[in-house]
Amino acid sequence: MCSFFSFTNHQANSGAKPTLWVIASRYNRFALTRLTYDFCSRLLFGVFRRQLLGRNMLASTLMPVCLTASVLKEYLSSNAAIMVNVAIAGSSGLAQFIANYLSTKTCHQFIILSRFPNPGLVSRGWQVLEVDYYNNSKLRYMLTGVDVVISTISGPAEASLITAAAQINVRRFIPSEFEGPPSKRTLSKLPDRGNCQSLSLLQQYEMEYTIFTCGVFYERLAPGGMAAFQLGKGTYIDKEGEYLINIPSMETEVPHLSDGQDSMICMTSAQDVARAVVAALDLPRWPREFRMFGDRMSLTGLVGTVESVFGGSFR
Repeated sequence: MCSFFSFTNHQANSGAKPTLWVIASRYNRFALTRLTYDFCSRLLFGVFRRQLLGRNMLASTLMPVCLTASVLKEYLSSNAAIMVNVAIAGSSGLAQFIANYLSTKTCHQFIILSRFPNPGLVSRGWQVLEVDYYNNSKLRYMLTGVDVVISTISGPAEASLITAAAQINVRRFIPSEFEGPPSKRTLSKLPDRGNCQSLSLLQQYEMEYTIFTCGVFYERLAPGGMAAFQLGKGTYIDKEGEYLINIPSMETEVPHLSDGQDSMICMTSAQDVARAVVAALDLPRWPREFRMFGDRMSLTGLVGTVESVFGGSFR
């Protein structure tokens, strides 16, 4: 069972031709090129543009416009949001996005679990606890009173976190599964980073959990790649150009399906993923999977759009 979010442009849904702001020059400055497309729903960088620019340009046109009727009905029929205590495991860019939405948009209380001291986050008024994920007794102590754990870590550390949370009866858990649907991953997927073990533990302990499948983060296409946003450190492919498309060298590797058809790709801004995670905290029940995307297009179409922006051809 899964629910579906779609983040797209308001103009596209009103029938007007969408106006797309994209990055035309990189690194030292961001120059904007205004492009108008004849199609309505394919908006490369549509959600991501405000991430790159560091401002809320046209942010008012970016809104969740597609939510399954069952989830929406459940949300609207629920009582006023009840304050919950949240523990965010990790201090990366995604964890910070989630913390920012929690602190500015909700009444929920939260702590951030970090392996190392983080005075930068403390200076923002956030409570940061230094944690050793392999010290079970101290980890359980830190999780005492927590209702929901949101994990942005992976591997053995996440497995230890799940075990400790289950032992003190934490009600809900969101594992670090912010990528493609698990059902479509091959057994040879490398590196696994402990994803399968984490899901197996959650099922074993019968904890209420949900995962957020969002495809590829738009931030992969930014100058510096995901690393510039403190995202994807554990994936080992977080630098610019290390996955699918290398814009500086104009090189790409576009896989095709076994029948020769073009592969499709879903892309979502990390900030919108964080926004969906925080919104889900108010739902009385969770599906096993939330699916979302800011854009869905073929890899060939993605390459063509980038070529049109930069005026070159990929090798």
